Amino acid sequence: MSETTNEILAQLGRLEQRCDEGCGSSKKVPAGIILALLVQTFTVIWWAAGVHQDLRQLQQEPYVVETEVQNFIAAREKVYMEMDNKRHLDITERVVRIESSFLFIEKALTRIEKKLMLIGTEAVK
Repeated sequence: MSETTNEILAQLGRLEQRCDEGCGSSKKVPAGIILALLVQTFTVIWWAAGVHQDLRQLQQEPYVVETEVQNFIAAREKVYMEMDNKRHLDITERVVRIESSFLFIEKALTRIEKKLMLIGTEAVK
């Protein structure tokens, strides 16, 4: 073996000896790594909660839209019914006026008929 290989092996031996003396008893994880893992975990949980909320909202959305459509239809039906009721009231008022006009005309015709009959009976005498 060459001299550089011997030097490398010697250095490895010293490193192993140093690690055997103190490395095994105090394996410390840097606080930055722990903090980074905690932040990443929190971020993933927060993201998953947001996705879950969005999914729940999308699942409920058809019901919300359906309810809004039903409310819109009910409001339109109410407006149409009010328009129909008003139209029927207008028609009823007109019919009542026409009936009263016909009654007036009928009474007038009856009076005319009676007068004509009186005139006819006086002419015969």
